[in-house]
Amino acid sequence: MAEEEITVVEEDEDTPTDVIKWISAGFGVGLLVGGIVGLLLAPKTGKDSRKQLKSFTGELSERTQKLAKDLGEKVDSTKDVLTESVKAGKAKYDELTGDD
Repeated sequence: MAEEEITVVEEDEDTPTDVIKWISAGFGVGLLVGGIVGLLLAPKTGKDSRKQLKSFTGELSERTQKLAKDLGEKVDSTKDVLTESVKAGKAKYDELTGDD
C-alpha cells in the first residue's frame, strides 16, 4: 500500500468560536445601546429613569452571564467532539500506515 502524504493547510479565517464571540458581543452592545436610548427618550422623572436603568443593567448582566455560560458549555462540547475525532482519525491513520 502506497504511503499518502497528509498536508495541513492553515487558514487565516475566523474560527466558529470567534464568529460566535463577535455575534454575542454585537448583540450585547446593541441591546445595551437600545435600552439606554429607550430610557433616555422615555417621559419619566430622573429618579424613575435611574431605577429603571439600574434594573435593566442588572437583568442585562444576568442574561450576559447566562449567555457566556451557555456559550462556554457549547465550546467545551465542540472541543470534546473534535478531540475525539482527531484521536479516531489518528488511530485510523496509524492502522492504515502500520504505525504504533
